[in-house]
Amino acid sequence: YEVEEHLSEFGFIRINKQTLINPRSIQSVKALLNSRFELFMTSGEKLIVTRHYRNTFKALFEKGGLYDA
Repeated sequence: YEVEEHLSEFGFIRINKQTLINPRSIQSVKALLNSRFELFMTSGEKLIVTRHYRNTFKALFEKGGLYDA
């Protein structure tokens, strides 16, 4: 969580218990049936946003887009 505090000023967010990401590296997002999101990153990785971090992730879009984050 200390790393998260330091990286948050650069726009990084936590999407699950073990993963921090730079939202600008998201290529696409897919909503899953169980209230989770599947992220497709520019690196080719697939990552899951868990239900616990879903609201934080959704807030990025409510703020007016990823580039305001």
